[in-house]
Amino acid sequence: MPLDSFGPVTAGLRKGTYLVLAILLAASLVYFSLYYWYSTVDPAFPVWGAIAYLVVALVLVSATLVYQLRRVNPRMLAFVRSLSGRLRSAVYLPYGFRMRGLVLTFDNGLVMFQEQNALAFRLFLAADGSVLRPTVPELRGLLRGLRGFKRRGSASTRKGDAWMRSELERVRTLLGARGGLVVLFEQPAPRATDPSAVRWTSVGLFFVRNWVRRPDAVGSAAEDLEKLLEQARTGLALR
Repeated sequence: MPLDSFGPVTAGLRKGTYLVLAILLAASLVYFSLYYWYSTVDPAFPVWGAIAYLVVALVLVSATLVYQLRRVNPRMLAFVRSLSGRLRSAVYLPYGFRMRGLVLTFDNGLVMFQEQNALAFRLFLAADGSVLRPTVPELRGLLRGLRGFKRRGSASTRKGDAWMRSELERVRTLLGARGGLVVLFEQPAPRATDPSAVRWTSVGLFFVRNWVRRPDAVGSAAEDLEKLLEQARTGLALR
């Protein structure tokens, strides 16, 4: 992925920083306003207490902003840059319903979503079983088209077919995750006139502590993750 493709990630992180700053400032000002109003009607609430609170709040907001700019954002960018050789597109979305946080699309069709201390990987498969390789703009349409899909089964490192448990355990070890889960969804009424439409989608959820510091682990496991999610279509432990 060329360096100019990091623009959506950089812009998204900047918007996320502004959002955090706006929320903290709004909360501080609302609390200060309430405290100041009470101080005018009740001597038990001294006005200097409200001013002192505002000063402390502004210091904390500034510290949070510095931490976001000097620690969180650079680590996120470093994570994406380390995987740039395998990526088709990347974006950071500070808010949203179906897509939020860091979203990466790999050259083998794998899609990665950041979910707090977990990483969710998704694969889209057409009616002929071929793997779709979407970019972020194409991904939005694919996610909207998942309405009506039915869950066909799931497997974890503790439940399911022995082969699936073994593969999940191997991928979990590669990622350094604490646990893993695979779920398969299918379109019950496939669009016969459009063979390239999504017929199946499989999702792998792995709980990876400090994932932002483990880009090498994600890159090393990308092919194994793609094969694992592709095999989910055939049934195996997901019947």
